[in-house]
Amino acid sequence: MGVQGQGEQPGSSALRGAGTPWTEEQRRVIEAEAGARILVDAGPGTGKTATACARIAWLIETGGLDASEIWLISFTRTAVHELRSRVASYVKDPATIAALRIATIDSHAWAIHSGFDERASISGSFESNIARVIELVREHEGVFEYLSTVRNLVVDEAQDIVGSRSELLLEVIHALPEEAGVSVFSDDAQAIYGFAEPADGAVEGNLPEQIREFMADQFCEMDLSQVHRTQDATLLQVFAEGRLLIRGQGQKGAERLQAVKDLIGSSNHGRLGLYRDDLKSLPEDIEDAFLLFRTRGEALDASSWLAGRPHRLRMAGLPVCVHGWVSVLFWDWVEPYMEEAEFTKRWASRTPTSSVNAESAWKLLLGSFGRNDGRLSIVKMATRLASASPPLELSTPEFGATGPVVGTIHGSKGREANEVRLYLADSAFPNGDESSLDEEARVVFVGATRARGRLHVGGAASKVSSKTLKPSGRAYTPYHWANGKPCARARVEVGRARDIDSAGLVGIRLFHSRADAEAAQARVMSLGSQMWQGYASSTSEATEWRYQVCLNDSSDRLCYLSSTLNHDMFAIAKTVEEKVRLGRTRPPSQLRYMTIFGFRTIALAPDDPARELLHSPWRESGFLAAPMLLAYPFAYFR
Repeated sequence: MGVQGQGEQPGSSALRGAGTPWTEEQRRVIEAEAGARILVDAGPGTGKTATACARIAWLIETGGLDASEIWLISFTRTAVHELRSRVASYVKDPATIAALRIATIDSHAWAIHSGFDERASISGSFESNIARVIELVREHEGVFEYLSTVRNLVVDEAQDIVGSRSELLLEVIHALPEEAGVSVFSDDAQAIYGFAEPADGAVEGNLPEQIREFMADQFCEMDLSQVHRTQDATLLQVFAEGRLLIRGQGQKGAERLQAVKDLIGSSNHGRLGLYRDDLKSLPEDIEDAFLLFRTRGEALDASSWLAGRPHRLRMAGLPVCVHGWVSVLFWDWVEPYMEEAEFTKRWASRTPTSSVNAESAWKLLLGSFGRNDGRLSIVKMATRLASASPPLELSTPEFGATGPVVGTIHGSKGREANEVRLYLADSAFPNGDESSLDEEARVVFVGATRARGRLHVGGAASKVSSKTLKPSGRAYTPYHWANGKPCARARVEVGRARDIDSAGLVGIRLFHSRADAEAAQARVMSLGSQMWQGYASSTSEATEWRYQVCLNDSSDRLCYLSSTLNHDMFAIAKTVEEKVRLGRTRPPSQLRYMTIFGFRTIALAPDDPARELLHSPWRESGFLAAPMLLAYPFAYFR
């Protein structure tokens, strides 16, 4: 499963590759002159991202540009590595793209902010940081000079760039040299992030809409219309007719949403029924497949129904998943550097579970954190892996190693699978305004068009539609009645980014000795990449009230969950209490049916004060093993 596009599509005559040639409409985009400013409208499966990457390869091979003079802006971190690999596959010498600047908007913004404002801080809100970057782009001479080195800007998935991000990109385009080219790729039929609120004073609309309003005289519009993702007649009908419905002027709101759902309901490869029933008979050999849901709660519920069966979870808000073998090798290494001989020795003696071998793993680490003398900088590695954006080569965008991908439609954006099982509630958001219902129609359309080979449509029970707790973003589904009587229970998401912290893994207040912490870490690292079932029970350790996590067949703890979960549990208990009026309620003493997808690495930067709360050697090394826990258990409030 890769970035949306044509897969093994080759370049034009100037590019490397073999297979079906580019279409004429794609060639017009790829071979537009280096200084051209183009706005490319491309439907799902038309090779939008592949064409964008081939455009960059052509600019390097034929257009006379150096890779360092090109910026490629991706909507998500996950796509960055895949985009770089795609561009590399289209040039004669892949090494020539090493200097290509590929990043998300946020990463580019932080590079400007931290490079030209000594007051830059990662602790501020996103809006305040982005507002400051907009000021720098408008006024700072150093930023003007920095942007003057950009000779071509390529923006992918521009329909989802809204609010202050859109305003920032407008300012960047305005600040580029007049002779700099700009290629903006978008599809308004796939705009599903319109909920973002514009900053005060910012213009409304996504980036393509703003370009058409404020820069129309600078841009030439082009289209990509031929679908390459599939040759299946049923799917082609969904792709073509669905896009017409989304872009048409005749219907709005509920009518448009119903029309799109009717199309998908009549043009598919089979009905599935409710997802809970369908998951019981899911084929054993299903692998290249998406099981897609509208809400986070539905996806988490589906994961729990799959029990111990191998599958992967993909959705926004997952913790950063650095590969577990990093903690296996470095948890007790307290020196500032490591040489290859020591690394190889550790790899051989500890035999970490990994899809790479020792030689490949060393090259990965050395490429990101190496010194000129060939040694590995542990300080640099800990600092980078502790950030919100560790190298993609050392992390994974999903929980789980094998099996079908279970997730939200938003989480599948820009990706594809041979088979899609799309589970939709009959009455999704029936009371929304026209704008939200129009967006809902686009969300459904995006879900259906992830399929390359087969599309199956099933139902999602509306009773598991989740709510979102503010400000943490935790999903929960309250159940106020059972057997005709009021009750105090809810499904609660467990495993969000802050639910497992370093103190809960090896903290001195929770683990009585280093040996106690080491035993728990050994249990975590023994999880490998397999799937396990566990439970959490409340406990009080050294004045800290936390849940401890164990496997179902053991009372030996893996870790403690953080106080963040406790706070949210009390907040959810209060909402449940207000609904059922059963008196004062408290969080449950136990949470069962917890799914663990193996383990990952948590890293702490050398200057992180949390280190002082840990046992040695983790206090010095900064590398810990954490279970990959993500579940939607019932919480029975007392």
